[in-house]
Parts: sequence; structure tokens; C-alpha cells
Amino acid sequence: MSKQITAGGAKINAQSDPREALEMKDVLDTRHADGLIIIGDLLNGQEELRQVVSMNRAVVSLFRKPFPGIGPVITVDNDRGIELGLRHLFELGHEKIGFLGYEWLDDTELRQEAFQRFLKASGKDVHPQWIQIGKGGTEGGYSTMKAILSLDDRPTAIVACDDLMAIGAITAAAEAGIDIPGDMSVIGFDDIHLARYMHPPLTTIRMPVQAISQKVCRLLVDFIASPQPPQTRVYKIRPELIVRESTGACKG
Repeated sequence: MSKQITAGGAKINAQSDPREALEMKDVLDTRHADGLIIIGDLLNGQEELRQVVSMNRAVVSLFRKPFPGIGPVITVDNDRGIELGLRHLFELGHEKIGFLGYEWLDDTELRQEAFQRFLKASGKDVHPQWIQIGKGGTEGGYSTMKAILSLDDRPTAIVACDDLMAIGAITAAAEAGIDIPGDMSVIGFDDIHLARYMHPPLTTIRMPVQAISQKVCRLLVDFIASPQPPQTRVYKIRPELIVRESTGACKG
């Protein structure tokens, strides 16, 4: 995910590069921004990010882990989202469930941790070979699903850390002659626009984009007006399970 910092109504994108983020500091200083909205993650760049925001008192972050000195974070409740998805699969009779994720992005890491934790709490086995971590996007979903399909003992359902990985996974399954959801169920996370137009339409966890947007705007306006800097705190917005046709009853 890229880093975007909105300054005076303009967006600046660091492309997840800490060096580019530091170059933004001069731009932000000259624009005299009243507040900053930071979206996403900087790879190994938390200290650089602290320098970027050091001259701006009102800062709100989206979709990242909290970091001291960078204000509050508004994000989706990843734990709740993964729980919704897994409960749905349990109700369909699935016991053998795999996970597709990718490295370093905070949200995907949190979703993987929630997946493993909730499986254990539910008395289900967590098989390391059924957790595949690769690149992000459809390419990552495609390659990690191929790794799953190469196993002699396959899961009957897959939780992908986001919808793009789920779409890549469904493509890999189709090429291998695996019917979705007849042979294997697939569930995504985010509910991007393309999800409903997939074949089959994708069951997913809907990101509450409007609620998150309203929350961040309200907080930022309040922080700009307040004489006190905002405290580091995480605000979690509840997601929603959207059931479509990529999940079905376990036949295994």
C-alpha cells in the first residue's frame, strides 16, 4: 500500500518509500497544512514518518498499526472480520481452512494473526502448510493458491487476506479444474467493486468505507480546533459479512 498524505487538499504519495516520505516534509511545511491524513504503511519507515508529521499537530492515520507520536488510527476491526468469515465457513461444515496473505502490510498481518488465533480458540487445527504468504494482489493470490493446490492434503476452504488475492486464487483454482465453491470455498476481505462481478461472485468481508471516512474527518476537524495534540489511540470500525456464491457447503 502506498503512503498518501493530504496537504491543503492535495495528495502526496510516497510509494511506501521512507526516503520519499522525508522529501514530503518540505512540501508539507511550505503548504502550512492544518492537518494530515496518513493512509497505509511505510516499509521500515516509522521514524521517518515521525519526522514527516513532526511539524503538524493534527494527524490521523488510516489502516496501520499505532505508533507513538503519530496520533490516532482509524481502521477496520480485522479480528471481527476474520471471525465473521470463519464462523460462516464453520456453519457450512468446513474444518480444513487455509489462509492466503502477503508480507509487511499491517492489516494483512493482523488478519493472519486473527485467523490463527480464532481457529485455535474454536478448537480447529492450524496447519502451517495451509497458510501461504506471498506477494500481494491477484498475482500473489494466484501463486499462493497454486501452492495450496499442490498439497496432497488440501483445505476445503480458503480465507484470503483481501479481495484481490481471493480473485487470483479463484483464477488459479479454475485453471486447475477446481470448482468454486463445489470443491473449495473462497472468501475475501474488503468488498471491492469487482467482487460482486466475479465468477462466481465473491463472498467477502465488507470494509465500512463510509463509516471510516466519516470518523477520520470528524476526528481531524476536532483535532485542528483543539489546543491539545491528539493521543495515540486505535478506533476500530465493525465490518460486515457479505455472502455471495464463492462459498458453499463442505463436501469433503
